[in-house]
Amino acid sequence: MSELLPEQLSADIAGDSDELTDDEKSFIEESMNELRLAFTSLTGIRLGVAVLGSARCRPGDPLYEETLLATRQISTAFTEAGVTDFAFITGGGPCVMSAGLESASPPARRVGLNIKLPSEQAPNEFQEISVNFSKFMGLRKYAFAKYAKAFIFMSGGYGTLDELYEILCLMQTGLIPEAPIYLIGDMWNQVHELNLDLARRGYIAADDLKLYRVVTYGSKFAEELVQRVLAPAREFEEIEVAPAQTLLTT
Repeated sequence: MSELLPEQLSADIAGDSDELTDDEKSFIEESMNELRLAFTSLTGIRLGVAVLGSARCRPGDPLYEETLLATRQISTAFTEAGVTDFAFITGGGPCVMSAGLESASPPARRVGLNIKLPSEQAPNEFQEISVNFSKFMGLRKYAFAKYAKAFIFMSGGYGTLDELYEILCLMQTGLIPEAPIYLIGDMWNQVHELNLDLARRGYIAADDLKLYRVVTYGSKFAEELVQRVLAPAREFEEIEVAPAQTLLTT
């Protein structure tokens, strides 16, 4: 993904500012300010794992507990691999976004990419680094895509599906590098069936199904995720990865 530098963007539009409406000028200014804040806050994040999913659960609910387990497994796998510079990145709100940070044990850093919404979004207490986006969901997605080297998707609704297909499309089209994507839970079986049908109809390539894996709750996927994240590029294709439709049960 090409870098967006606010100063360069500002210079590019300076000569054309008379042709812009006040709303357009305001949009550009606010966008640049939010990008500048994101870049400044996240500049030290080199190995981020994005944890994405529903905002509609509470501590103690199955989905919350399953997210705690997944994050804990990944933390342990990185630590056992001798990695000390890694971070978990969530949307900063409740449910999966909260659980994805709560069980991130040191030395993991905890990042929340918050956004102001009419409902559902209130910053959780587990954020070490907080970036606040006012209303531009696309900039928030850009931050996820830029700083995450792996993606974990728990069960969720429209927002979760939107984030998944955005990332898949960016990888499919080569706009961002391919990275491990794990879809955790049986909800994703139906999504995978939809994608299989898209491939049968020729709307996506069969190889596009290899961009993600569907795994079960409690499965031992974390070691594979860490191996794939840390593998040199020349070795990446040699790592054997089961087809997406094969569920890990061990």
